[in-house]
Amino acid sequence: MALCEAGNLGDRLKIKVFISCADPLTRAGLSALLTGQDNLEVVGQCGRVCEALAQLPGTDEVVAVVCDPGDDFTAFRRLGTAVKVITFAELGDAYRPVDLITLNARAVLSPATTPDELMLAIRVVAAGDTVLMPVEVHRQVSSLMQDSDTTRRGGVDLQLTSRERDVLELLAYGLSNADIALRLSVSAATVRSHVHHILQKFAVPSRAQAVIAAYGAGLVALATSEERRLPELA
Repeated sequence: MALCEAGNLGDRLKIKVFISCADPLTRAGLSALLTGQDNLEVVGQCGRVCEALAQLPGTDEVVAVVCDPGDDFTAFRRLGTAVKVITFAELGDAYRPVDLITLNARAVLSPATTPDELMLAIRVVAAGDTVLMPVEVHRQVSSLMQDSDTTRRGGVDLQLTSRERDVLELLAYGLSNADIALRLSVSAATVRSHVHHILQKFAVPSRAQAVIAAYGAGLVALATSEERRLPELA
């Protein structure tokens, strides 16, 4: 009995990892690497992010390793509200800092990350709500927060309606206008109007910049904690 209980405890202490990678060879390599670690357990794998949403085990205590965030941004953002996601991206023409901030990922690593660095990131992310982003992302966020106009507009003087705050919160989760309309039981045209007013009040040209400004104003949280899980549709 004691040995059985010890075995069950060992299983509970393992970090559950799900792998999403389009390249079969890379996916197999990641699976072999992670399966060889004493405290990691690969609980599933797939080729595309949209498939991960359907194949994840019935628990939020999972770290999903996604090779390419560009596979499906909408599915990726939804995945980030369900489990803790680690992905790989190189800043440049393909991804800007504002793009990475709105992915809902807990860690964005360089494609040149070593196996040891990946396993460390998995353990750090699994242990709590830490968000690991490239230094360039932190610099852009800091710059936006120090901008006097953005700070003033994001402060207590910024008058958002209750519905605009609802829309802003869902924008931070990466939802599309259609998804927001469905969740709030309003038309897509109404959501577009709310988004337009939000951009005007923050004096920014894009949804991503509005979300970043909202982070600085304390209107939304950067890390999605267990208490801030996006509720499922009824």
